[in-house]
Amino acid sequence: MAKVLALRTDRLGDIVLASGYLSALANSHEVDLWVSQESAPLADILDPELNLRTVPFTNQLSDSPDPVIQWLKSIRDESYDVIVLSQFTHDYANLLALGWIECQEVCGFANAEFEGNYGWLENEFGPPVRTPINASFTSSVRVDPFIPDRKKYAALAAATGLDPAHPTDQPRLFVNKDSDSSRPAGIGTLVWPGSGALAKQWPVERFTEMLRILPERYPDPITIGGAIAETAVVEACCHAIEADGRSVERWIVTPSDLAATTSAMRRFARVLTNDTGIAHLAAAVGAPVDAVSPAQHEGRFVVDGPESRTVFADIACTRCRGNCIFPDETIWPCLAALDASKVADALAKESSTPIIKLPVSERFPMEDLLAAQRAYSVQRDRTWGELLSRIEGQRRKWQALHEEAEESGRSSVARAKEAEAQRDKLRALLEQAQHQRDETRTVLAQAEAQRDEARVMLADASGQRDQLEALRVDAENQRDLWRGHHDTLQTKLNETSKETVPVRATSERDSVIGKDAAPFISIVTPSFGQAEFIRETIESVAAQVVACEHFVMDGGSKDHTVDILREYPHLEWVSEPDHGQAHAINKGLLRARGDILAYINSDDFYRPGAFEHVAEIFSANPQVGLVVGGCDIVNEASETTGKFLPRYQQFEDLIRYWGWDRWVCIPQPSTFWRRSLLEQVGLFDIDCHMVLDYEMWLRMAQKTQVFTTDRSLAAFRLAPETKTVSRTHEMYCEEFEISKRYWHMLPRKRRLQIEREARNHVGNRLLGVAEHYALNGLGTPPLTRQLIAQASRFAPWITLNPRLGLTLLSSMSGHGQETSARVTHRLHRAYLRLVWYMRQRQASAAPEDTP
Repeated sequence: MAKVLALRTDRLGDIVLASGYLSALANSHEVDLWVSQESAPLADILDPELNLRTVPFTNQLSDSPDPVIQWLKSIRDESYDVIVLSQFTHDYANLLALGWIECQEVCGFANAEFEGNYGWLENEFGPPVRTPINASFTSSVRVDPFIPDRKKYAALAAATGLDPAHPTDQPRLFVNKDSDSSRPAGIGTLVWPGSGALAKQWPVERFTEMLRILPERYPDPITIGGAIAETAVVEACCHAIEADGRSVERWIVTPSDLAATTSAMRRFARVLTNDTGIAHLAAAVGAPVDAVSPAQHEGRFVVDGPESRTVFADIACTRCRGNCIFPDETIWPCLAALDASKVADALAKESSTPIIKLPVSERFPMEDLLAAQRAYSVQRDRTWGELLSRIEGQRRKWQALHEEAEESGRSSVARAKEAEAQRDKLRALLEQAQHQRDETRTVLAQAEAQRDEARVMLADASGQRDQLEALRVDAENQRDLWRGHHDTLQTKLNETSKETVPVRATSERDSVIGKDAAPFISIVTPSFGQAEFIRETIESVAAQVVACEHFVMDGGSKDHTVDILREYPHLEWVSEPDHGQAHAINKGLLRARGDILAYINSDDFYRPGAFEHVAEIFSANPQVGLVVGGCDIVNEASETTGKFLPRYQQFEDLIRYWGWDRWVCIPQPSTFWRRSLLEQVGLFDIDCHMVLDYEMWLRMAQKTQVFTTDRSLAAFRLAPETKTVSRTHEMYCEEFEISKRYWHMLPRKRRLQIEREARNHVGNRLLGVAEHYALNGLGTPPLTRQLIAQASRFAPWITLNPRLGLTLLSSMSGHGQETSARVTHRLHRAYLRLVWYMRQRQASAAPEDTP
């Protein structure tokens, strides 16, 4: 039985909806349920197996950090096995649990939203044990954010392995420690017109009109309920109903007596309310509920129950979470637009769905919403501008007063000196002459000091100029040295190719393995700082049954790489600085003696039997110079997560390989070639850093036949620190430029089509990387804007895509006002969700059988 930390710091209705999932969790684990302080009365109605505890601070962390630090210390002392964050919108308490509590297993929604910036928490409480983002969950599920909450909890329960015998998709409350699974037949109607916040209240007169239109749906006796803070709303509703000639009862409840309130809910035949918490509470004990809610349709507003209905205004809401962009409205305009007669007509109709969406006036199209939002931003900027202008005016006023006071002081001093001069004129004149003489000397000394300082600065500038010139010359010499070294290596390869047959006839290789043995294979491994993975690479080569040799060209690693290399006496290795990966591979190839050559990086490895299979293919196909096999994709723990299959059929396939995720023609780790082919095409290009293998395959594929096999010959490790992942945008650009060199070999019509596809693909990929940086606070704004500019250069038509404008706004707002950044990011994410939602609808509407 695991010890579980469960956080639910949201409101009453949200916790009621989650009660079924939490009860199932407590049935199989020891669960501490932490809630906000105002939710403490929930202990009287939730499953008694739950250990209910309260968080000693508000969700906004407006208190002193001391109680937060004490809470974190107490939580760490509890030694929880699992953290469950079942809220779909995470507040600061959830961020603290996810980022600063050490626990191996963390469960939650993979696409949950965060409210708040965790960078502030890092400054206050130190570095987190894990980055508080959705990717840090060890067990998670991705759900549609607009589905009802009970479906979200059912999906989370299935993903975290809860026992399906205990249902989690229905609320489960306990009154007097007994499960409230049944209720007596209800009588009368409960009207609950208050909702805590004034902006969420439906006008009282519309409740009265509902009772007048549907008397058969809302029978007598009528009870008007509300919390103590909502007494005025209750009285107003009672007076309005009594004016219609109907008698009412007043029912004022206290939040602390939640068990009695829940028990009393069961006696009503129908509940009419716009309070989401009361609606969920009544429905959970079996009372039919008619709820009127704002247009923020997020599944948590949908009231559960077979006879319950929830009415929404059907508008394109921006989901501003209470920050409505219509500030002149007393209540939310989507709520004010719901007419009582239309709501009554909709409720009177039979329907199989618990959700009712009513069309409202034309004031709510998306263009009006965006225009109002822009106007709100302009007004806010204008307000800030006026405030800054007033501050600047006050500063100037105080500066003028300060200067006036200084001038007055100077005048007083002058008058005192004048009086003193009149008292002793000759003495004053003498002192004045001496003072002038001293000032002249001081000015002269200052002038000489400034002259000397200027000479020193001039000399320093001249020295720095000489140093820069020397550095420039040294850099050019270094470049020429590396280029000469590369040319020397190429010359050695050419000379070796001319002497291959006579030298190998009496070589050490023939004396060791015999002239009639299988082909001899040489493997080169470039390495730098890969001590964590290189042992697996070395042992995968050593485990092959075909005769081979293995060269490791290390670039001077500072970790334990050299210590590991010394453990393998069969290796030939060096550890010295080089000019990059291509240069290291070339050094190894010039030492190689094998008939078949290949290179594998120090974090990849070969599959068992790979060399034997490659040798058989080369022996059976003498016309083949390049063999390409399947390549497994593994993670940091060497667990297989996918596979690349060789898709090469013709040379055009390789030209079209400019980074397409679903089109990997020649996977590098599973590629082998003959020595004779290398002698024809030359060494790897040391000027290529990201796609040196792709540039080589293009040269080789023109000279020989390519043989492909689906058998997995090697494994490619895809980890966050690899350059394939961390420098993806550079790879896209370099692949495009290499591919572009060979477009002239295609027919004109095909060449134009390939160029259009390539530019469109690279432009969208660069925009995607920039968008990821802007929304997640990665990289820097100049880098994001540079990626946007590169995407526009490759594909100018991409400037018409709204994503480009939103990405630019998001990158610019990241260093501005916090409110502006939050609004911009939410608008950006809302657009992406809208596009995703439209694509899902389009995909679901498409016919199943496509000709």
